[in-house]
Amino acid sequence: MKDSNISYDIRNNYTEENKMPIETVKEIEYNILCSFADFCEENNLRYYLEYGTLLGAVRHKGFIPWDDDIDVTMPRPDYEKFKSLTSDKNISPNYETFSYDNGKTDYNFVKVIDNRTIAFEEYFKPCYTIGVYIDVFPIDGLPNNKILRNLMCIRLNLWRQLLCMKMTEKGEGKTKLKTLFKKILLTVTRGISISDIHKKIDHAFDQYEYDKSKYVGMVNHRAVYKGVVKREEYIPIQIMFENRKFCAPSGYDKLLSQIYGDYNKLPPKEERIPHEVYAYWKK
Repeated sequence: MKDSNISYDIRNNYTEENKMPIETVKEIEYNILCSFADFCEENNLRYYLEYGTLLGAVRHKGFIPWDDDIDVTMPRPDYEKFKSLTSDKNISPNYETFSYDNGKTDYNFVKVIDNRTIAFEEYFKPCYTIGVYIDVFPIDGLPNNKILRNLMCIRLNLWRQLLCMKMTEKGEGKTKLKTLFKKILLTVTRGISISDIHKKIDHAFDQYEYDKSKYVGMVNHRAVYKGVVKREEYIPIQIMFENRKFCAPSGYDKLLSQIYGDYNKLPPKEERIPHEVYAYWKK
């Protein structure tokens, strides 16, 4: 991150008392999504509601009640064009694009943020202070051969996990064995920079053109293995989310089933928790 001049002390200026309620966060995110969708339509860019946002649209006609984020995806050509178009201008005065390419984040995907807000994500280093955002992930072309696809997914998942560990500077795992593995991995990869990891990931995706690939996937995400489908599943359709219609993949049933299983079944109450983002209006 080229301009990570944000000190941890800034968090001391924002307290629990003036933290945004989840309803306000959702309203801001929804407004960003509307501007993003308008921008895509104006510039002939393909995009789709994805992950929990797509699930919310299908199951709830809007946000999942306990969820507080928005995810969209774009085919790689459109994703790269979106980054290029927003490299020196915002999609609106209040909404700014954060990407690794413009030096505003180390994530391997794009965030579109409301620059009137400030938000802190738990588990990440203090320099990852952003605003209320929506996430934009690329969909990439993949090999036709299943073995090669799986090998590619394994390799990319390792790079993605290493990137997350580098960003968090944490080596904890859910078990002692996983914790040991992460600490060893961080030690032996000390000489590998975040920039090196991005180059590895980009090189892998350069090998397969989205519009010429039979299989595509959202493998730049933790759902790396579950997001692989035939490209025909991404024929765009319109779907209602809150107060307007947005683009969604025609094969949403297959995508949601692969990622969530029986997605129409509500999870247990103890699992209905929002993301750990603490958001505020800028002072």
